[in-house]
Amino acid sequence: MKTTALIVAAGAGVRMGRPRPKAFLSLCGLRVVEYSLAAFDEHPLVDGIILMVPEPMLTEAAEVAARFRKVAAVAAAAALGLDTVQLGLNHAGDADLILVHDAARPLVDRDLISRVIEAAARTGAAIPGVRPRDTIRKEPEPVAGEHRMGAGTHDRNGLVLVQTPQGFRLSLLREAAAAAGGVEVTDDAMLVEMMGCPVEVVEGSRRNFKLTTPDDLIFASALLAPGRKA
Repeated sequence: MKTTALIVAAGAGVRMGRPRPKAFLSLCGLRVVEYSLAAFDEHPLVDGIILMVPEPMLTEAAEVAARFRKVAAVAAAAALGLDTVQLGLNHAGDADLILVHDAARPLVDRDLISRVIEAAARTGAAIPGVRPRDTIRKEPEPVAGEHRMGAGTHDRNGLVLVQTPQGFRLSLLREAAAAAGGVEVTDDAMLVEMMGCPVEVVEGSRRNFKLTTPDDLIFASALLAPGRKA
């Protein structure tokens, strides 16, 4: 079964407060995107990689990608993430499975990738998730310029925080994307679910968090420190 990884490195990273897209920020001497490229390039079940980046970053991205043997295409991203994925699917060729991964999650590891591949091959669609540890409340609507601390605590049982990579049979994701008709969704798994297809949830990893703020870069740097195992 041929598997292609679609790495989306298109986020502007506004909350990082940096002039460069966050996937191209430095993390322990490498660009953030290089960690995801390495993880999929070294995985024995991944056959090819497609890298989607902002158009101004195409030249730099091509230079980076040249160091990874499985990168088959580097292409310009769209303004919206889901549109970027659809553009990326045009480069997937004859792949059986597609793994859609956010480059802002640089600490993805081999075991997690394997779990998603195995589940997607079995059921057609799979996503990784971790259970929330904190109490979850719904933010109340502001009243007279202030927020109320009203009732709105959610039961954590049965809830998961969704991560990437999300894995799909390529034919299924293409069909789901074509049928969506511009409906707003937050990830590709929602497109598949809208068709009535089940999505399996596999165990994620707390290391596989998304870089969003400068503090996240500090935390990731600590985890990548030499000799650090957890």
